[in-house]
Amino acid sequence: MALALLGGLSAVAVGQADGDRPVTATFVTGRQTDAREVHGGGYAQVGGVDQNRAAVYEDTLEWSDPRLPSSMWISENLDMHYLGDGYEAWVWAGSIRLEDEQGAWTGQENGMGEFMDDSLVLRPRVMMLRGEGAYEGLTAVLQRSWDPDDPTYHATVEGYIFETESPPMPDVPMPE
Repeated sequence: MALALLGGLSAVAVGQADGDRPVTATFVTGRQTDAREVHGGGYAQVGGVDQNRAAVYEDTLEWSDPRLPSSMWISENLDMHYLGDGYEAWVWAGSIRLEDEQGAWTGQENGMGEFMDDSLVLRPRVMMLRGEGAYEGLTAVLQRSWDPDDPTYHATVEGYIFETESPPMPDVPMPE
């Protein structure tokens, strides 16, 4: 069934010449140039898990596309799980807002990292953002990552702005 569906989609794509199809996505890149902690959050240990809740940051980014505002606000929650021998696995959940005079982008970001050998390894985080105002009807799916050799921990971002809203989330599958 899946192969039939994929084959059907391929036939549709092959049947249309490039000139007949509008461009509906734009590849974008960004580079963090500054970061500011607005509120460090609140630390607690719950069930052996170190937690930080409601930390707020403002990052400044330079984007390849002017539709993405330079100011990005992040509210995040962090859980730090102990792995033994001084190692930890970290998991983040965040809310994101980019805003300028024309509109805003809002959505979620999720990611993970590890604290090992006295250093923090930040794995890429994925953002799914919806446009508001002038950006209404657009979706940005972005990946934020960090170079472990960059002592500033300034992130790079890449992804796409889609000329449509994101596809709806399907129902959770049930075993047959």
